[in-house]
Amino acid sequence: MGLGKHVQFYPAPGEEGVMKRKILVVDDSSADLYMMETLLKGHGYDVATAENGEQALEKARLDPPDLVVSDILMPVMDGYNLCREWKADDTLRRRPFALYTATYMDSKSEALALDLGVDRFILKPQEPDVLIGIVRELLEDGYRARQVEALPTGEEMELFRQYNEVLFNKLEQKMQDLETANRKLRLSEESYRRTFLNASDVIYTVDGDLILRSISPSVERILGYKAKDFVDRPVTEFGRLVLTPESFERAIADLATVLGGQTIDSTVYEFIAGDGTLKYGEVSGSPLMQQDGRITGIVSVARDITDRVLTERALRENEEKYRSLFDHCLDAVYSFDAEGGFLSVNDSTCRISGYSREELMRMEFAPLIVPEERRKVRSHFQKALHGEPQNYETTILHKDGGRVIIQVTNTPVTVEDKIVGVYAIAEDITDRVRAERTLRENEEKYRSMFGHSMDAILLTRPDGTILDANPAACTMFGRTREEIVRIGRNGLVDTEDPRLHAALKNRAAEGATMAEFTMIRANGEKFPVEMTSAIFEDESGRQKSIIIIRDITERKQIEDERRISEEKFRSFVEQSSEGIYLFEPNEPIPITLPIDEQIRKIYEGNIIECNDRQAKMYGFMKAEDLKGVSLAEFHGGTDKPENIEFIRSWIKADYRITNAISSEVDKDGNPVWFRNNLIGIVEHGFLKRVWGTQIDITEIKKIEVTLQQTNAFLNSIVENIPDMVFVKDAGELRFVRLNRAGENLLGHSRDELLGKNDYDFFPKQQADFFVERDRSVLHEKAIVEIVEEPIQTRNKGERILHTKKVPILGTNGEPEYLLGISEDITDSIRQERALRESERRYREMSNLLPIPLFETDLSGKVILANPVIFETFGYTQADFEEGLHGFQMILPGDQERLAKNIQDLLAGKWESPSEYTGIRKDGSTVPLLVYPSVVHRDGKPVGFRGAMIDLTDRKLMEESLRKSNFSLSEAQRIAHIGSWEWDVESNNIYWSDEIYRILGITPQRFEGGTHETFLGFVFPDERDRVKQALEKTRQSGAKSEIDHHINRSDGSVRDIHQWLEPIMDHTGKVVRVFGTVQDVTERNQMDKELDDARNQLIQSEKLASLGRFSAGVAHEILNPVNIISMELQMLMLKENTPLEVREELKICMEQIKRIVNIAQDLKQFARMDSKKTVKSDINDTIAYVLNLSATQLKIEGVEIEVQYQPDLPMMVMDKGKIQQVILNLISNAVDAMAEKETKVLRIRTDLEKTSEDSESVKVTIADSGQGISSESMSKIFDPFFTTKEVGKGTGLGLSISYGIIHDHGGMIWADNNEWGGASFYFRLPVKTDG
Repeated sequence: MGLGKHVQFYPAPGEEGVMKRKILVVDDSSADLYMMETLLKGHGYDVATAENGEQALEKARLDPPDLVVSDILMPVMDGYNLCREWKADDTLRRRPFALYTATYMDSKSEALALDLGVDRFILKPQEPDVLIGIVRELLEDGYRARQVEALPTGEEMELFRQYNEVLFNKLEQKMQDLETANRKLRLSEESYRRTFLNASDVIYTVDGDLILRSISPSVERILGYKAKDFVDRPVTEFGRLVLTPESFERAIADLATVLGGQTIDSTVYEFIAGDGTLKYGEVSGSPLMQQDGRITGIVSVARDITDRVLTERALRENEEKYRSLFDHCLDAVYSFDAEGGFLSVNDSTCRISGYSREELMRMEFAPLIVPEERRKVRSHFQKALHGEPQNYETTILHKDGGRVIIQVTNTPVTVEDKIVGVYAIAEDITDRVRAERTLRENEEKYRSMFGHSMDAILLTRPDGTILDANPAACTMFGRTREEIVRIGRNGLVDTEDPRLHAALKNRAAEGATMAEFTMIRANGEKFPVEMTSAIFEDESGRQKSIIIIRDITERKQIEDERRISEEKFRSFVEQSSEGIYLFEPNEPIPITLPIDEQIRKIYEGNIIECNDRQAKMYGFMKAEDLKGVSLAEFHGGTDKPENIEFIRSWIKADYRITNAISSEVDKDGNPVWFRNNLIGIVEHGFLKRVWGTQIDITEIKKIEVTLQQTNAFLNSIVENIPDMVFVKDAGELRFVRLNRAGENLLGHSRDELLGKNDYDFFPKQQADFFVERDRSVLHEKAIVEIVEEPIQTRNKGERILHTKKVPILGTNGEPEYLLGISEDITDSIRQERALRESERRYREMSNLLPIPLFETDLSGKVILANPVIFETFGYTQADFEEGLHGFQMILPGDQERLAKNIQDLLAGKWESPSEYTGIRKDGSTVPLLVYPSVVHRDGKPVGFRGAMIDLTDRKLMEESLRKSNFSLSEAQRIAHIGSWEWDVESNNIYWSDEIYRILGITPQRFEGGTHETFLGFVFPDERDRVKQALEKTRQSGAKSEIDHHINRSDGSVRDIHQWLEPIMDHTGKVVRVFGTVQDVTERNQMDKELDDARNQLIQSEKLASLGRFSAGVAHEILNPVNIISMELQMLMLKENTPLEVREELKICMEQIKRIVNIAQDLKQFARMDSKKTVKSDINDTIAYVLNLSATQLKIEGVEIEVQYQPDLPMMVMDKGKIQQVILNLISNAVDAMAEKETKVLRIRTDLEKTSEDSESVKVTIADSGQGISSESMSKIFDPFFTTKEVGKGTGLGLSISYGIIHDHGGMIWADNNEWGGASFYFRLPVKTDG
């Protein structure tokens, strides 16, 4: 960002209260008129304009000006004739007349002008300040216009003969120059014609009416259309035929853009060739401009880029296909460089490895491979690098520590026949490998079980076909495997046993069954068996069944014996302390019935037998009270759902259940609990009776409930405690208990961990450590505390635990379990380390800081100090270690104040730094500024911490400041700037010494300066303005400036500039006013030099405009004159031409010769319009123009904000023309803000990079005016287009500016800005040479 420069404005004619002087400017160049008008108005003059002498006389006679400034060479009436008429007019002759010319620059021309009575003969170009100086001189009071006597007719004719001779000579030279230019133009046209006819691209031109004026023959080769079919026809017809609709719309918009003065570069259109094929063209277009900046057409070049577009499209499609395949492939796809580093990875690679793409791109592949496989994988990688594709299986380490089995294919990556890396595809086959492994293990287990089982096992189909039989089956049935397979199921079973059919039916419905029925051996012997069978599907989807058969002959015999035994012990049962009962259903219940149906029939059965103990358990007196009662009646018609479920479980458990707990109620409704043994007697598939015993455990149950509640409470504590709690058995140290915190810490669930030991989860070295400590605890039977115990977790990495291990002793006094409680102190340790590190950094920083830092306890004892403390006070580290007190370092006279400040600090009443006098160890003193603060720990103050600043240097600086005040006074004297300060409340005022010097008086003469004293020196007619400025500042609180004059005591007059600034209190009230008084007399005298610079700028621009006009006039004169000359010569050569006619023809030829001479002079005049380039600083150029416009901007009340890019390169440019552009843009901006209250003009320069090896300077000129409508925006650079009122502008300013910038190889444009106004930009290329 550039630094803003302040633009200084100076007084000029036209201020309030002064009548403006009127100047008439006469020039046929609208551009020169505009420049001259802008310059003069900017200096406060009223300006009228005329385009020729005749128009000037008409305006002057209606409203006589104070001064006329005229060009010489003009149509209708030139400057010489205007001067002659002016001096002949009694009203006008006394008003000064100045000629301003770039054509007649020789002494003869000046002498002729002076003879005609011209007051000043001014040559172009002139610096603006020089020109303004001449104008002021001619307008000074007392200046008398030159008066000349009327010349005799002969002398006057001689003057004009000399004038015409000068004119003819100049025109003759200009005609020669024009002919030379025409020859160059013809050569250029021939070169263009050849390029046009032979160009490989299509070149075409369009005029301002959008008529296609030319198109190169290459259009037929590229698009298949003949050029002649479209020339001199609207370009839109050609566009609709050869462009797609979308491209046609864009092309119309681009045509408008180019006709608006901009260029289009490399715009791609879709073309339709004559054969219907689609083609692509890259089009660039530029406006065709006349010298006056007027756009007359367009020239464009279209290049066939069809092959390039189609190639790029195919490349993009292939890239998209590859990228889609790469990104969405379910297998991992990746590539390596020759060193094994990842070059690319897809999403599946990240998913399989667990690493993000960013992490993988920073890795090599080797760390991902399990250690035992790395050598093998590296060998495959090297072979792939040597061009051998590889396919292999390996295992990688997932980011979470797990292992993933992959099938890898490696192929070399070749670029330009060189192998630069390896491309790989990896499939995750972990699940497949594990499934195959499990299948093999299951098959092995099945084979082992099938061959070695003591029960008979048959592999069958549901229809009874036997597929296989194990050796135990052959032994059981007394048959070979082949015999068993041949005879099938029906050959082995008693088909008349109803239980068989019930079992088969149940298996078909449930998929599995268990039953007892009768089978037959090879010798015909029948025997009872217990059969378990299940149906499954093999790999081909066919149903098979497995049947496991157990011979229960011995068991049945035992059961019969048991029944007899039970009857013998009936009397014993009566005496038992347990409740014993016998329940029988009303009729045997088939065990094949559905369970719910069996339960219903059971509830209908009756209690047949029970002992008294059983009856008393339910609140009855004796057994007879229960006998004959049905189970449904006993339970009041319903039973608890849990008891019904109990019976269901009993049925499912083959009618046998032991130690089962039931919750019931006695006859009075009191809850009771029993431990039950229940056996159902099943004979031949029927439930015959049920024997049961039960023990009343009501009291035990109540204790258990209490115990459960206690356990639940303890479990809640264990589960919610934030520390890990675990229990191991004392034998194999396997986990038997782990709380939720342990799961979260270790990353393993209880299901994973319980029943396993440390070696199943931790590295061996770590597991050895744990086991060693556990054994030590169990051996010593004592609590062991491990302060820091590292442990490797699944998800959190390594953690540090604080563990206590406690042996849990059994009733024999030996350890049965080991209890562990572990607190995760990782974060605490890290915080402690961070704290230590922070303290270390704090100490290091304290040691590095150049100021004394300290920390004390509440008593003031120093507990921390940096080395600067020692350096400042002269103490040593040994003094500090022996005990150093803060009060020792403060002078005794300041210690009482220090103590009070400490109490205020503790009470929160004092936080400001204070000054004390420190005392060094050697007794010397040092001024100190102490910044203290209270140190708190746990919300309580524990000491003080602070910093000290050695004020020795500051005290020295204060002394230096006192001395500098004297220097300031001297500086004010030298710069002629005095200062004063007025206390509004007391009305006291202070003058600096320089004010006395400016007024030419001494302080002794006037005791205490006052405003009334000062006003006595101010010009009488300016005193009210000075008073008003002071009062305005006091009342409004706004800064103000004022210029006025004073009469010094010695009688001399001085120009004074005063600057007033208010000083306010915290409420915003003005309490003092500070002012400066500067003698600017010498500065104002520099205005004349500035005016001369302005004149040079105007002269330069008029020269350029007149040059273009002269060239046009010469061209228009010579064409008809040449034709007339040839015709006259032909008449003279004819023999029949009369003699008197020949004489007349000679006279005509002489006059024609004079006309040709005039045209030649015009050509010479046009030649003077060539660009004069110099190396210039654009920032200085802008500042120069701002100074030219300073007065006008100040009058208009425009605030200027300038930001210059510093250190811009010097640029080769026509400085005068660039100044013309800047002045035109500033003037337009001022006009645009005329109706605005706030007027801000913002100007900025920037250096921009336009390509790798070129730069340009961008200039921005922005106003806060009305902005530009969208309709006008596209036409603002068109010649004669203006948004100003009629008579306020010619519409040529921006057009001329456009031509100047374009001629410099730059560009100019505009838009509306954020402040509501318009912004104009122009960019110039940086050139270091011409």
